[in-house]
Amino acid sequence: MKAPILAVIAAGLLAGGFAGVTGNTASAAGVREARIPFVQYGGIRDWRTASDDELFVQGRDRRWYHVELMGPCNGLEFANGVRFMPSDSAGTFDRFSWIQTSDQRCKVQSVTAIRGEPYVPNHPRPRGDRS
Repeated sequence: MKAPILAVIAAGLLAGGFAGVTGNTASAAGVREARIPFVQYGGIRDWRTASDDELFVQGRDRRWYHVELMGPCNGLEFANGVRFMPSDSAGTFDRFSWIQTSDQRCKVQSVTAIRGEPYVPNHPRPRGDRS
């Protein structure tokens, strides 16, 4: 009688221990994952990048987001255009989405909201911005 009860308790302890290990690292660190809606209908206004493994995206609401990729996306730093591929048919851009450059498709790891406009070296300011 004691053996089945001990087995159930041990299984519960193991499952509880593994739940913390396999959880989302962004939520564990207190960072909330963001979602950008309707990317296929102009949901993304602007984007900038200074490296091949991350980019900054401005949503339609003029908020900026930091997008980390699963690995380097060769040529992203010099790409003239990027296609944002949503994770669902509603057009949501989140950590389950992809980006497409002219010759490579890259998986998104995380999308987090940031405050203010990101500083990206060698990125020209928009013409209307005189600050």
